[in-house]
Amino acid sequence: MDRKGKELTSDQKSRLAALIDAAYRKSDIVKLTGIKQSTVYSVLKRYEHRGDIENIRRSGRPKSFHDRDMRKLSRCVKKHRRKSLFEITNIFNESIDRPFLKRTVERKLHSDGFHKRLVKKKIRIREVNKKKRVAYCRGNLHKTVNAHWSKVIFSDECKVVIGQDSRVSIWRKVGE
Repeated sequence: MDRKGKELTSDQKSRLAALIDAAYRKSDIVKLTGIKQSTVYSVLKRYEHRGDIENIRRSGRPKSFHDRDMRKLSRCVKKHRRKSLFEITNIFNESIDRPFLKRTVERKLHSDGFHKRLVKKKIRIREVNKKKRVAYCRGNLHKTVNAHWSKVIFSDECKVVIGQDSRVSIWRKVGE
């Protein structure tokens, strides 16, 4: 027997309809299935009245974020891939009549398949510099480590950062 407040499955409802079509009485159907009398009566009443056993679609809270908004957000992200979520939300909210929160925009982007990913660094070396590097390596091939470092007086590494040093991230889908 089902728990209180649970709907019958479509198999159970179709079984009830088959039993009523086979000319069973409602009280006999209750005894055969073990389902509450009120539930059986309401399902069979609906079956006799409408001819089907499925529930009517319930009206719920209407969507505030429509498919049209989703397409607009998708175009906005494709145009501004390197922008942060905050900036994308601001750009998107300027183009529509009702604003959305940053978290809502992020949730919709993730549901559409967009995620913020780091860009892989690709070192671009011109052909001329490639040849110069190979020539330098071949020229210093005969030098030993001890002979080379004995000429070094002092070595200190210092990194000076002027501006942004973070990795670049973009919004992209999984297959891109």
